[in-house]
Amino acid sequence: MSKKDESGIPLSKIIISSAVGTVLFFLLLVSLAALVLKTSANQSLYLVYGLAAGVISGFANGFVASKLIKEKGLFYGAISGLIQSLVCALIVFILNKGTAGNGIFILIAIITLVSSLGGIAGMNLKKKIKY
Repeated sequence: MSKKDESGIPLSKIIISSAVGTVLFFLLLVSLAALVLKTSANQSLYLVYGLAAGVISGFANGFVASKLIKEKGLFYGAISGLIQSLVCALIVFILNKGTAGNGIFILIAIITLVSSLGGIAGMNLKKKIKY
């Protein structure tokens, strides 16, 4: 069983998976920003691009959390996703000088939900045993 703190929650593994998700989120945003600059995409698609980056990184976050912790994929995926989404929201608030639209609340909800789904997927994906 993994090393846990007094409350029984493996905080170090949750923080690692949240960091993986956050880094992936911002790498996806940078690549999407480069794509937008190159193609001159419509400004109305910016929210869609941000949500797509949130879905991909959130799923990866939950998947990594469940693979590291090896139990309760839904719970630990959701906790890890909530931490990732709050860190991303904080960074967005800082970069926008304290302002963000309603899309940030949608992003927090989507990252948390998709991270829990990634946690379920990570728990249900078994290694194939070769005989």
